[in-house]
Amino acid sequence: MKNFRIKDMVIQAMIASIYFVLVKIFEPISFGNVGLIQFRIAEVMMIFALFNRKNVFGLTIGCLLSNLFASAPNPFDIIFGTFATTLAAVLMYQTRKNLVISFLWPAITNGIIVGFVLTYAYVAGPLYLSIPAVAIGEIGVLGLLGVPLYIAINKNPLIKEFLE
Repeated sequence: MKNFRIKDMVIQAMIASIYFVLVKIFEPISFGNVGLIQFRIAEVMMIFALFNRKNVFGLTIGCLLSNLFASAPNPFDIIFGTFATTLAAVLMYQTRKNLVISFLWPAITNGIIVGFVLTYAYVAGPLYLSIPAVAIGEIGVLGLLGVPLYIAINKNPLIKEFLE
């Protein structure tokens, strides 16, 4: 990442800002306030990691700020939730040649890590329910919104170039 230019910083700030705004707009479903399933619409942006590893920074900062300014912030969620998103984004980039595997990483990392946070930090439910509940939300967002967005970005050379 030697060539992290001003343009890259601006793009990462934009990604972080949009992620944060999407979480805040959809806060009731972003944090599972309607049950264990978190349907964080902003996670659709995880596909940006497939286009450029630099986009991991914007996604990480957006997630960190979203967790930090949540209606009920929890230090464990701020740290481990952000780590789960960062790990998923890095793994998505590393496995980007296999889109099926790439699209599963957020469900796996967030399911396990955020599942533990929900069970032990928020006492939101047993682990055997919280892990699949978070994973289902991630699969829902990336499957219903992420795949069509990924296809649309690949068909639009201007947006694709912007993310690369």
